Amino acid sequence: MMTSQGFASTPLDKLLKQSRVPKGSFYHHFGSKTGFGLAVTESYNDFFQHQLNKQFLNADLSPIERLKAFVITAAKGMQKYDFQRGCLIGNLGQEISALDDDFRKAIEAVFNQWADLTSELFEQGKKAGQVEINADSSQLAQTFWIGWEGAVLRAKLQQSATPLYLFFNQFISSRTFLEEHPFDESYFN
Repeated sequence: MMTSQGFASTPLDKLLKQSRVPKGSFYHHFGSKTGFGLAVTESYNDFFQHQLNKQFLNADLSPIERLKAFVITAAKGMQKYDFQRGCLIGNLGQEISALDDDFRKAIEAVFNQWADLTSELFEQGKKAGQVEINADSSQLAQTFWIGWEGAVLRAKLQQSATPLYLFFNQFISSRTFLEEHPFDESYFN
């Protein structure tokens, strides 16, 4: 519900009814909807880092091909749910003005963790001759996630994976990347 409706727009009563959890049990365990949201954020981060690692640690692919595999997997996931779902962390970030300050800190920490994994991938790309040796991998990774979240939003709006592929192609077309692996026209719908 939260990946399609957002956190603030997901009524607690509807959430409890669908999950068949008594309200007393919910408040005993989480204390508040904010406590629940922070627990969901942590759980989603664990899930998503596992998904990233499946792609980013695939030794059968070059580092940039691993990033491309992540894009393909994400696009398939969005298509599976008719572009009604996106990134829970990105959704929360878009709702930040309606959320507790603890969310802002948690969301920023999650994005930084994802950027750390991506920075390591770009460091591997340097060793493989795919990324400019003097490139700032950390800054490059932060830039990737800033742009990626925008691409996910646009994919939901357009109900198409095209923004994901366009973003990837533009991202790797900079002089920072010495070896490109762009998506061809067959990916664009």
